[in-house]
Amino acid sequence: MHGLSTELFPAGGVKRQGNYRYGVQDGIWKEYFKTGVLSQTRIYKSESDSLLIVYEKNYTTEGKLNTLIYQIDRNFDKDLYAINDTVNMDIILRYSENPQVSIGVLCNNEATSTVDTLFSNDNKLNYSFIVKERGNFEVNCYLYEYDENDEEIGSRPFRDTIHILLSQ
Repeated sequence: MHGLSTELFPAGGVKRQGNYRYGVQDGIWKEYFKTGVLSQTRIYKSESDSLLIVYEKNYTTEGKLNTLIYQIDRNFDKDLYAINDTVNMDIILRYSENPQVSIGVLCNNEATSTVDTLFSNDNKLNYSFIVKERGNFEVNCYLYEYDENDEEIGSRPFRDTIHILLSQ
């Protein structure tokens, strides 16, 4: 099977719809309650012999967002930092059902004792700060996903630990 697939309820109405690529679910799939209300959105990606769900939203029967699961990549410019180094952390939302996604991040940073808010007009942004003391510090963040109308789609918490060594 290859291409668009639509499964219907016995009484009519779309139950599930999405694409197959060489017999494997691929891309955005949507499932609906019998009432026609969206119940789930998933993005499937096949890698090697595995099928991964890389993004998932589940809704209540009233159509309200219930759960949201998506991958957030965090890349640091190095593993260990010295006092007065600048930490550069790229925050990337890997997948979204919305092609015009933008993100915002609210970070509570133990290393700088600040709360920082950042916004990007695409799926990634850079968070930079200078470390002032030695230790292991957590950066606790919420990533907010927005559609093309700047309406919030959902949010998800994440955290990272930054390791600060004595400066040389």
